[in-house]
Amino acid sequence: MGRLYSKVKMLCLFTILLAFAGFAVNADGLLNTERYQSVNVQPGDTLWSIASRNVSEETDIRAYVFELQEINHISNPGTITPGQSILIPRK
Repeated sequence: MGRLYSKVKMLCLFTILLAFAGFAVNADGLLNTERYQSVNVQPGDTLWSIASRNVSEETDIRAYVFELQEINHISNPGTITPGQSILIPRK
């Protein structure tokens, strides 16, 4: 009886942890859709050209390009390709 109780307790704990992990992933996804919008890279686009079309006048474009790299996990800004979707901060 003691072993069964221990296994049930572990299963309940695992289920609760799994539920919290799923909520955290879902909450992150919801925040991303509220804070960012998706843009499709067009032929001839660079990260700089996308940034220049979407940056505000008071924001340093170099900082904005770096922010786009961070958001999209892009280590080399020259590696974006037409058809690729990247996230940009909503205005």
